[in-house]
Amino acid sequence: MASEIFILDDDPAFLQELRRELVGSYKIIVGASVADFWREFGPRRFELVVLDMRLEQAKEGLEVLRAIQRIDPYQPVVVATAYADTETYLESLQAGALLYVDKTCHTPAGLALLFDAVIQQGRLRREQGVTTRLLKRMDPVDMVGTSEEIQALRGAVESAVATGARMVVFAGEPGSGRELAARNHHARQIGRTTLPLATLPRQEMSANDIQRLLTGFTSSTGRRRGLLEDAHGGGLVVRYADHMPGSVLSFLVDSFERRAFQTEGIKTAHPLDAVLYLICERPELLEKILGQGQAVVVMVPPLRERKTDIPLLASYFLEGQRQRGSEGCNSLAPAAAAALMSYDWPGNVAEFKAALEYGAVLASAEDAESIEVRHLPVTMVAGIADPAGRRWDLDYQEARMQVVIVDDAIAELATTNKTKLAAFLRIQTPTTLTRRIERALDRYPELGDKFPKTAEAFGREAITSRR
Repeated sequence: MASEIFILDDDPAFLQELRRELVGSYKIIVGASVADFWREFGPRRFELVVLDMRLEQAKEGLEVLRAIQRIDPYQPVVVATAYADTETYLESLQAGALLYVDKTCHTPAGLALLFDAVIQQGRLRREQGVTTRLLKRMDPVDMVGTSEEIQALRGAVESAVATGARMVVFAGEPGSGRELAARNHHARQIGRTTLPLATLPRQEMSANDIQRLLTGFTSSTGRRRGLLEDAHGGGLVVRYADHMPGSVLSFLVDSFERRAFQTEGIKTAHPLDAVLYLICERPELLEKILGQGQAVVVMVPPLRERKTDIPLLASYFLEGQRQRGSEGCNSLAPAAAAALMSYDWPGNVAEFKAALEYGAVLASAEDAESIEVRHLPVTMVAGIADPAGRRWDLDYQEARMQVVIVDDAIAELATTNKTKLAAFLRIQTPTTLTRRIERALDRYPELGDKFPKTAEAFGREAITSRR
């Protein structure tokens, strides 16, 4: 049966032309009034609803759009009008329309192509909504395992909740579940399980720009809300806190201690009742800024120290795939489980999850009943990771890619001039380029051995030269 599209428009000529373009691919249902529409509409019935903004009265289409979104928030809607203006454009997008088009600027054939694209976007949007609901039912903040290490982690989280700490540091190796532990802490706070948890993303920005992102600011287009306002009443997660500029961390610590912060251009302080979650690898780098006794530090153990949790983790992740409707293989053969237990997991739980997904895809391709040893990544089965143990370390791979690109640019331009390199790589300033590469080489010194030209250009010696 063809997918259905409803077109609500009172222009007979437009309806006839558009219907001619769409018929065959879709079943077209048309209406000229709001009453016509409500006689036909039902949740999940239509692949797409096309609304005229103005019918018998002004902006009736906008009211219909708002009503649709209340009934079915994942219903794809296109607003089409012959009287386009900025005000109705903004109102339509804010009300939930996926597309706003001026009928006078598009042929019916062109509109049909646009509608096809919106239908695909709408399908993805609905699938993501279903996945999100399933994940919520699976307790996404549960720390899975029965090992002594995971029990100690649960105890540390419960202790941090009991103390009422306003700053909690979750420290450990990348991929070990630091953010998961932070969300677990957040969910355990009595009466606060549904309160907001904002996240400061990892971005290449100056300290001043990060602070503006946190506090908000006023621009020519109006006031921009900051992350601290989003965190009020809940919490703020700061990733890679041990790499954050000291001035930003000092500002955050001061604001969370005072329970207030100042926004650029506004004299009155904003209240800040929230918990600060600092995610890091090396907590000792935060000691000076955090001071004595003002923050609770929770250490998250790496997976290799709690291998007895691996069978349970495997069951948890594979069951999650099954509940999300994955067609991949959702069971693990005993020999494969033993192979997973013998591996050292330099990438921790993140690597473990990726390996299971990889194995499930290969097992499914063979129509196998279980994930066998042959379906696991070759280096893992052989017990051989890459020389630096970085195969599944996403941070390392990101740093390596940056260095590789700069090394190629040096060869291409036959220069190490940072201004020319930055312009060639379309990076805003030489300072930004320098900061990125220096950070990569400082964190992963072995890259200096592999790419000595780049290391020399950015003032970093290779490891071998120091031996």
